[in-house]
Amino acid sequence: MDITIRRKTPGRIWLRLSGIVVLAGLFLASATYAALNVWPSIGAQVVDVARRVVGDQIVAGIENVLLQSQDKLTQLKYGIAKARPAAPWQTDPSPASGSKAASALNRPGPALGARPA
Repeated sequence: MDITIRRKTPGRIWLRLSGIVVLAGLFLASATYAALNVWPSIGAQVVDVARRVVGDQIVAGIENVLLQSQDKLTQLKYGIAKARPAAPWQTDPSPASGSKAASALNRPGPALGARPA
């Protein structure tokens, strides 16, 4: 009876280890994103601690990278997906004609740069 023991090659070990690291990083990023959306104050607390630990310059650089990536994602959302921005409140396209606000909006005002008489 011939029993052979397969040893894992170093390439397989590194591949498995890198897969675990990538999955852990994705999980950590997802958990952080979810926590920041549920409790936004966590972000401010983490940044305060990070500033004390690593300094203002490094934290500012990280914030810069994160905010730029967030801007790029928003541009993709509204550019490629053709998403329309929506107001988080209900809008009324035409104010009531008898209201003071409507009459004040429709009344002509002085020209820009004109001096009162």
